[in-house]
Amino acid sequence: MTNSINFVFQPIFNLEDMSIYGYEALMRSPNDNIINIINNLKEYSDFYELEKTTWFKGLEEFKNRGYDGKIFINSFPHICLRKKDLIKITDLYYDLLSRLVIELIETNEIDNEAYYKKKGFAISNNCSFALDDFNTGFNNLKTYIYTQPEYLKIDKNIINNKDIKMLEGIIKMTKNKSILIAEGIETKEQLKLVKDLGITYGQGYYLGMPK
Repeated sequence: MTNSINFVFQPIFNLEDMSIYGYEALMRSPNDNIINIINNLKEYSDFYELEKTTWFKGLEEFKNRGYDGKIFINSFPHICLRKKDLIKITDLYYDLLSRLVIELIETNEIDNEAYYKKKGFAISNNCSFALDDFNTGFNNLKTYIYTQPEYLKIDKNIINNKDIKMLEGIIKMTKNKSILIAEGIETKEQLKLVKDLGITYGQGYYLGMPK
């Protein structure tokens, strides 16, 4: 399964000057939709192999492309790489780790032990955390309060629906706590809305396609 997976990178922009702040590594497979692959995972070992592939292949491709800025790597919240794999990551990509953002995805509930191991690795290597697809639902709020991530990525549906009240609530809740990134900016009007509300960072097809 993991042998066929490759990666594309979607830029994340600083909306104040439209410079590229970083990139999100996105899995692609010629055989199936990545969401379908994740939904069909059953065993812990299956999730582990996909997590391992995401870290190793994502960082390898990012390094090979010579990109500047942050590298956002999607990560299962109930999985932490084993010590030997984390040591190998450190040996191979030490020069990238201070730019690494571990982006927790909302597919499974957080496992305390896995999270704290991952947090320990992040602290030791000056990595950051992001919470993906935030939409103020109960599980999202619980995870945000628990993890207090450096970055909070606002769900694209909130942006697409131009839900100003919800956006204002998120901005107020995260003030001086997390850096906001608006996901799914697909039109000029959505970009203007996000900028007018003072959200500094964004990504979406209107700004830059994954490649």
